[in-house]
Order: sequence, then C-alpha cells, then structure tokens
Amino acid sequence: RLNSSHLVISYAVFCLKKNRPISIIAFSFLVYTFFLMIRRPPRSTLFPYTTLFRSDEGVAQVCSRHEKLAGALRAGCNALGFSTYGDERALSSTVVVLNVPERLDGGAIVRQLYQHGTVIAGSRNKLSGRVIRIGTMGSLNEGDILTDLAHLTQAVEELGGPKKEPGAALAAAAARLGTANAR
Repeated sequence: RLNSSHLVISYAVFCLKKNRPISIIAFSFLVYTFFLMIRRPPRSTLFPYTTLFRSDEGVAQVCSRHEKLAGALRAGCNALGFSTYGDERALSSTVVVLNVPERLDGGAIVRQLYQHGTVIAGSRNKLSGRVIRIGTMGSLNEGDILTDLAHLTQAVEELGGPKKEPGAALAAAAARLGTANAR
C-alpha cells in the first residue's frame, strides 16, 4: 500500500542517485517519517503485563485464577489418560504440560484440536510428539477450560486413544473447579 511517506522516500532516493538537491520540504518529511518509524511502541507492547495492573482484577486474583484453571485442566487431562509432565512441586500455573499416552502422537493431537478450534502446542525438541502444552494464562475462564477438555476428549476418541468413561474429564475438572454440573 503506497502512502505519502513512500513517495517522499522514493523522491529522496531519486535525488541522491542523480546528485540533485532534495527540497527542504521533502527532507523535513523524510526526517519526520524516520522518527515515526523508530518511535517507541505503545507501552502495553513493551510491557504486556502492565495492562494487568490496570484491570479490575488484582494480581493476586489473577494468579489464583491461573492456578485454579491449571489444576482443573490437569485433573481433566489426567482423567483422559494424560499424565502431568515435570516435577509436581514446580508446575506452572500458566501452561500445562502433559505426557501423551503411548498409542497417540502429540503432533496429531495438536492438529486435531486445531480443527476443533482449540489451539495448543506440542514440543519441538527431543520431546516432540510425546508432550503437549496448553496455555492457561490471559483472560481464560472456567468455560474455556471445560471447552478445551471437551475438544481434547473428542480428539483423543477420533485418534483412537484409550477409551474412558464419557464425561470423565469434564467431571474431574468440574470437581476441581467446584462447578456443580459440567456435563
């Protein structure tokens, strides 16, 4: 998309190549455009967590919500046959990392969930295909976690994973969340 800054820059390059003087107006606009290009981005881009401090929800409540959602997601995934990856004492409340059951491939699960509208990640190192990662930070709520679990349950069934009692993952997560009926 062309705009006036492209024209001024093109004019300046033309003048420099032909050894012609650049008009003061073009030069001024070129300097102005340069400083617009190098200006600092908005503060929320440099410090994304500063928006957290401006929200109605305090830092302690956000951390508590992340812990609660991560715990519910782990409980639901454990009911599906996924085990938690890592040391139980050092688990993150912003991302849940799970060992994929033996007969399944983590990459296939990631692709299958993407088709359902849920975006998760696998691993790109020696654990590729053996673990999946699901984020729990941001503005997620209990409904998002239960939806992710419903999609994961469906993906595991479609990929021929271990058969579990229908609704077991949702029931385990709902119990951890304190939700009465998640089915």
